[in-house]
This record gives sequence, C-alpha cells and structure tokens, in this order.
Amino acid sequence: MTTAIPAPGPEFPRRHPADRVPIAGTAALVTGIILRSARRDRELPLRDAATAAGIQAKALAEMEAGIPAPVHLTLPLILPRLLGLYGTPRADLHLPALLELLDQPHGTTLLDAAPGWYERLTWCESEAQHLTVYSATTLPHPVHTPEYSRIWWQGQIVRDAPPPDVVDARRRRAEADDDCSLSLLLEEPVLWRHPRAARATMAAQLGHLTILRTVDVRIVSLGIRAFPAGILTALSLGNSRYLCAEETSMGIVYSTGRAAAHRDDILTAVTREARSEQLSASLLRSAALSLSGPDQPVTRVFPRPSTAEGCFL
Repeated sequence: MTTAIPAPGPEFPRRHPADRVPIAGTAALVTGIILRSARRDRELPLRDAATAAGIQAKALAEMEAGIPAPVHLTLPLILPRLLGLYGTPRADLHLPALLELLDQPHGTTLLDAAPGWYERLTWCESEAQHLTVYSATTLPHPVHTPEYSRIWWQGQIVRDAPPPDVVDARRRRAEADDDCSLSLLLEEPVLWRHPRAARATMAAQLGHLTILRTVDVRIVSLGIRAFPAGILTALSLGNSRYLCAEETSMGIVYSTGRAAAHRDDILTAVTREARSEQLSASLLRSAALSLSGPDQPVTRVFPRPSTAEGCFL
C-alpha cells in the first residue's frame, strides 16, 4: 500500500502542470538547450546566429526548443556549423557526443555517458529558471566551495571526470546566476558525511550554504535513498519545458515526459518530509559548529522514515 502524495508547502511551490508535458524526444530537447546556452554565452541574437549559420530564425528557434521532427532531423547537419559559430569550448569533444545522443531511440529517457557530460549538464542548468536538487549521498556541485570541490573530486572514481577548470567554472557560474533560484533538499546524513581529514573544510562548506542568496536549503530526515546512485535535479526551463537529470558514476540520465513526472512525484514526497527553512538553517549551523570543534566521533540519531517511504515502493 502506498501513501498519497500531497502538495508541497509554500516554500517549495509545485511546478506548473504544463512543465510535465513532453515537447519532444529527450535527445532533441537536451541538444536544443545546449545550443541555446552556447549561443547566449556568445551574446548572439537568435536572428543573427541563424543568418550566420545559413538557416531561418524560426528553424533555429525550433531547434533550441527541442521541437519534434522534421526540424530536429536537420540537427546532425547543422550542429558542426553552430558549434563552430559559437566558438564552443572543446567542440571536437561535444560534437560526437551530441550526435550520439541524437542517434539514441526517440524516447523520454536518455543516458549521456560520453566525455564532456559534466559540461553539457552545466549548460542545461544555465538555461533553467529554477532548480530543485535532491541528494541522499553528497552535496551537489553547484553549491561547492573551491576547497570542498577539490577534496570531493580527489576521492571519487567517476568515468571521464571533468578537468578542474570546468568544475570551477560550473561553481562560479551557479554563484553568479541571479536569474535562477535553487531549492536544495538534503537528507540529514549528508551533513555529516566527510573525509576524516576534511572536517574543517566540511564545516566551511556548510557555513557557505547558509549565506547563498538564491538557494533555499531544506533538510530531510528520511534515510530512504530514493536515488542511491547519485543526485536528482529537476530543471524548470519555462515555456512548458521540464527536464530531470540524475548524476551517476556513469554519466547523466536525462528524462522528460512521464519519466520526469515520476521523478517529480518523488521530489514532492521528499519535500513533504523536509524540515522548515528555519530549522534546516539551525541544523546546518549545528553541524558546522560540531565539525569545527575537536576531532572526535560525532553521534547522530536519525528519525525513522515516515510512511511517505511507501511512495517509492
């Protein structure tokens, strides 16, 4: 028996139902988002970019929006021209990866495991109006401090791990983006999970979370491990576009449509169990203070999961 999923509280407003409607195959949508981000990085108006690429502005707009066939069928032909026009860093790496994504079966779930997956996720995040991030395992990359990020990557075994400058660029980009808000849902054990030699770094990292302007942090005492392999991010992109991304050791699993709606339901249930913003801030400060003290074992008692756990069975 499962538990009904209620609407989330006012601090985490539910996304508009239209955001759950699939616009196109996930590959076309992800590729379109990346193209738009790359164009905006160059500060190129859409019409100017289309003219330089030799296509109509309407066609480029539809490509960026992930409009279904027949428009997206021209993407493999136009991609090299657009990436070159935008001066995309490491275009020789991203072009074959994007072509491989577009070659996957048309559907609502997509695996991006090719080199450069981390950068492509960063481009997608930069186009979002709001991010909801849930983690039961670790702190998400966009909120890392430089020192925490360095130590974190040293201890990971990740396929095609990004170079340090790319990791730092993602962090700086997230900090500078005032147009995108972030709702962060952390299971409480994440606050105490750190390398023994990095207590001070973890303390500084938790303190950093309390001062981020566009980030709302909520602590969840579930222990249900809905996504044990990595981090779940829901991206609200506007114009009825909605995308989910799961970070795993193999790369990124993107989803749209019903697959994304299922993950949205999970986020709704997790949000229901989240502590208030005030209590969450108090827990962050308490954890940071404990980690800043003498080097001694930290004992925490975590509440038993509530009946909301049934939502994931």
